[in-house]
Formats: sequence, C-alpha cells, structure tokens
Amino acid sequence: MKPRPVIVRARSGASQRLVPLFVAGPLAAALLLGAVPSRAANGSRLLLGVGVSTWYDDNTLQYSADQIALLDSGTRPERFSVESSDDPALSSSVSLALNDRLGKGRTRTIRVRGQGEFHQNSRTADFRSGSLLWQEPIARGTRLSLSGYYTPHFYLRQLRDDDITAVGANPYRRAEFSLAIGALRWKQRVGRRTALETSYQFEHRGYNSDFVERTSDTHEGKLAWGWSRLGGRGSASVHGGYRASDARGADGDETAGSLPDDPDVGYHGILAGVDGIIDLEPHRARGFMLGLGYELATRDYTSKVAGDTYHAGRKDVDHTLDASLRWSARGGFAVRGFYRHETNDARLGGAAPATSDVGSFTENQVGVAVEWSKVLWRSSAEDVDSDDDTP
Repeated sequence: MKPRPVIVRARSGASQRLVPLFVAGPLAAALLLGAVPSRAANGSRLLLGVGVSTWYDDNTLQYSADQIALLDSGTRPERFSVESSDDPALSSSVSLALNDRLGKGRTRTIRVRGQGEFHQNSRTADFRSGSLLWQEPIARGTRLSLSGYYTPHFYLRQLRDDDITAVGANPYRRAEFSLAIGALRWKQRVGRRTALETSYQFEHRGYNSDFVERTSDTHEGKLAWGWSRLGGRGSASVHGGYRASDARGADGDETAGSLPDDPDVGYHGILAGVDGIIDLEPHRARGFMLGLGYELATRDYTSKVAGDTYHAGRKDVDHTLDASLRWSARGGFAVRGFYRHETNDARLGGAAPATSDVGSFTENQVGVAVEWSKVLWRSSAEDVDSDDDTP
C-alpha cells in the first residue's frame, strides 16, 4: 500500500469536538489559581500550553498482514469499520500549569491537560482524554510525582462476539473501552549528574457490554537510571520493569458447572529500554535537540481456556523505536518532527491455525508537532532558578 501525504482535511463538526477542551480552560485556571499557596514568597506563575500535531500512520489499528490483506480485498466488510489500515491524523491539546517556586531550585507543579485525537478516514477511532499531574519537591534533588489520565471511549477494532449465534447475523461487534491510569513516581538525585527513578502505574480498562470478559486491571513497576549533562551535550537513561494484567475472562452468562468459553486476555511480561537526548547546539540557550529511544516488551498470556485459540499459550515480543528532532525558539515556541516504528511478533499456541499471524503487526508513524506556551499570570515576587516552565 502506497503511503499518502500527511494532509488533514477540515471536517464539519471537528471544531465542535474541540470545544470541550477550551471550555474547560477557564474552570481549570480558577482551580489552579485557588491552589496557589498564600505564602508563595518566591513566586508563582500560571502557564498556558497549546499543542497541535499531525502525522501519517500506516497501521492505525495495528492489524496483522493477513488482516490488512482481507481489509484491502473488500470481501469481508462486516469484519471492519474502517476503509483502510493507514490514515493521517491530527491531535490538539490545551494545558494549564501552575509553577510555585519554593526556592533553592525547588518548584511545585500542578498541571491539567485536555487532548483530542482525530483521524481523516477512520473517524470511528477518534477519542478525547484528560490528564492531571502534581509534582512535589520533597527536598533538593528529590521529587515525588502523581499523575492521572482518563479517556472514556477508546476504539480497539471489530471483534467476534461468540454469544451471537443467530443464523445470518453479523457476529462482529465494536470493541471499545474506557481507560483510567494512575501513576506514582519518585525521583532521587544520586550524584551531580545521575538520578534514580522508581515508578508504579495502575491501569483499568473497562470494555463495552459485548466484551466485558476483556475488562482488566494492569500493574506496572519500573526502575530507571539516568545521566545528565553527558559531555555537556545531553542526557541518557536506561530502564527496566514488569507488567501484569489480570483480565475478567468471563462475561457472566455461563451456566453453573460449565467450562469457560470466553477469551482471557490476561498476561505478564518485562520491559527494558534506553533513551537519550543530544543537544546539537550546546552553546546556545535554544536550538536543535535530537531524541532517540528503544524499548523491548514481552507478553506471556496466562489463558488456560482450551478454546481460547488466540491467547492460550501465546507469547509476544514487541520492539519500539522512537526518534525526534526538536527546535525551540524564543516566546515559548517549539517545532518537533518525529518518527516511530513498532514491531510485534506474536507466537501463538498450538490451538491456533499454523498459518495465522493474528497479533503480529508492524506500525510506522511520521509527523510534526508545534508547541507554544505563554505565562498568563505571575506573582510579584519571583525566584529565578533552573526548573523547566513548560506546561
């Protein structure tokens, strides 16, 4: 399939879907201003952040090669809700951040953000989300972060509902879930140029009524070690972690004593990765910075259901590469070009057809993002330190 140019056409109603992001702005500003400590003698500031990005994705819903071939053939339209596997997309975000400078290089940050993602062809995959971040300096060189994220409707794809048995009925239904994420991070400076970060993340996916058996809770723990000011040109870090997902595995319509007949998407696996940032103009306050990253993730599915063809005995290995080039200028303006490649190799159990490649996929994204930030308000007293003010 030949890739199409990254062009996002305006759609009627698109501006209406963005309205909630901007309506929430004044309310969030009032909440943040109300959170300003009255004793902020070292200064506080409220920052507005706006971001717009557009990209081309050659496999938006992460279909396997066989699924893409079936979609392109047009012979099974009941299995898909999209016209093609690739799609240009647009994302916009608005954020408000309150930075309360406590002195001695310490800054408390509270940030709220709203974001929307919109697709040119696969409008069924559009979604909106909101997030909240609180960063608290415990001491100089020690920081605690709390964050939350929520999206009410995230489209996965059309999936077969085995409970539909009527002759001639289409058994494929829309599978979507709400996603709530909470995370806790502790960062501790160990030396002048090194830091240790530990984090815990909890995720809850609540699926729609046709696929409640896929509803799951996921726990993730991660440990990262970072180096800053390497050669005066950048920073780098390595990380490792573990993920475990416990899925419901039943839709509640089973008769007493019957064998399980629903898929179990629970899994566990490891994470490992490395990333870095290189300052291409280290002697300038602003300029070009290159970012590179790689992560390996494994998934060993825990399903014991004999009829769970595509999960019982399945093992996945996923590789993700990221690269970006960011240019920052005066006035809080920045432009970032990015590329992302992901390859997932799914090795199915013995119950799956020998020729099936379901679960395996490759995905490429390439795009550009424009970011802008502005100080909306600041207290009369302000302590200048090296903390980042970007929302």
